[in-house]
Amino acid sequence: MVRAPETVDARITTLAVELDLRSRIIEAQRMDAKLEEIRIEVRSGESRNFSEEGDNALTFEGRLCMLDNEGLNNKRDIASFVERCLVCQQVKFLHQRPYGKLRPLEIPEWKWEHIAMDSVTGLPRTLRGNTAIWVIIDRLTKSAHFIPILISYGSNKLA
Repeated sequence: MVRAPETVDARITTLAVELDLRSRIIEAQRMDAKLEEIRIEVRSGESRNFSEEGDNALTFEGRLCMLDNEGLNNKRDIASFVERCLVCQQVKFLHQRPYGKLRPLEIPEWKWEHIAMDSVTGLPRTLRGNTAIWVIIDRLTKSAHFIPILISYGSNKLA
């Protein structure tokens, strides 16, 4: 990441370059006492699940070890890294079911043939004791009926 240059003189400017996320994680791994103990075990051949890669990154079953470090474990940095990483994009798991084919609603031919219903609740009590409104909408003409009801009405009463 490149920071904006700070002007020192009219002719001289400085440029500061920060390391990428992976390099920052590897540097933080070297500062962590627990991970250094694991690194010693890896080098002596005592650890099966942990390994050390060519850039001195400590990994667990092929995945980079993360620390509970607020400076590193920044969701925005990780999302930015994953967004730019080609491998991450190719193996990214989708967390939703596959979409089905689109099926448009059939167009009604007559008024009040197809209706939609909803209710508005949480209203103040009227003089007759109603606390909700039952809304019935015709899909063809978009006309609606607003019927005051009690919130306690069941489907049998509404039918």
